[in-house]
Amino acid sequence: MKSYKRKDRAFMNKLAATRDRLTGPKWMRAHIAYRLLRDYNGKPKTLYHAHGSSMILPLDTWLQSHPKIVHNPGKVHTGAKGFRAGFHVFPTLADLVKYSKNMDSSYVVVETVVSGKIRPKPRSRSTVLLAEYMMVPNGCWDLRLPLAAFLGGDQ
Repeated sequence: MKSYKRKDRAFMNKLAATRDRLTGPKWMRAHIAYRLLRDYNGKPKTLYHAHGSSMILPLDTWLQSHPKIVHNPGKVHTGAKGFRAGFHVFPTLADLVKYSKNMDSSYVVVETVVSGKIRPKPRSRSTVLLAEYMMVPNGCWDLRLPLAAFLGGDQ
């Protein structure tokens, strides 16, 4: 893994310039967000739920969340309210670390680009957001870091 460098506006503009004009509208309102993923043989893998038919996410590709009502694991049959599906991301690295205190340190932290409707996850005690569109740029994936690097100690 390469050393971590925070992306700046110039990097995002350069990355956006390499995209074709069909992806333009998504870049107009794009934001940097942070996400936990698994490293599966050098490819990003979701933690719990597949996107489409695979848990492996493509790089440099805009992904769209499926418009449906979903439930947290274990809550489907309890009568709990569901929420509109979306990619779970965090607005800041500090929010991700705070949320991840008791999680498996084998996960990796990745900067992602999100766009479309970005809203807070309902009834969540953390600052997790749900994004309509998400992309994991190849450059951001190359700079991923293990969650343990942020938690400190022997996690």
